[in-house]
Amino acid sequence: MVSAAAQLLVRARRKSDIKQVFPGHPIKETRHTDYRYRTTVPRYVVADTIANRILAIDYDNFKNSVEDHDLHAAYARVWGIMYALVTWSGKVSEWSRRLWRMKKVFYLCENGRNRRLAGNDHDQ
Repeated sequence: MVSAAAQLLVRARRKSDIKQVFPGHPIKETRHTDYRYRTTVPRYVVADTIANRILAIDYDNFKNSVEDHDLHAAYARVWGIMYALVTWSGKVSEWSRRLWRMKKVFYLCENGRNRRLAGNDHDQ
């Protein structure tokens, strides 16, 4: 039996992400959690996988390297929300306020309350 300390819990919102990065590990689906898919992977496998992926980086802009449209859109939204934390002289910029309003639209879309395309409200 492998000790719990020798294992890491790998979580993902998309099953395909775990399959791609850690093929062959059994994936458990948990429907009512923030990360729907989970598996346990030996700590050394996770460390080796991360190290090898870092060594294989061959791009100068991460967001531009993502070819999956839905994933790229998600990363761009996260970037925008994090950018909204930028302040000048203790005041939140107008750009940051717009991004926070957009965040509300994204949240509504992700929760199925609003089916219009998120992000189209940024000029309102």
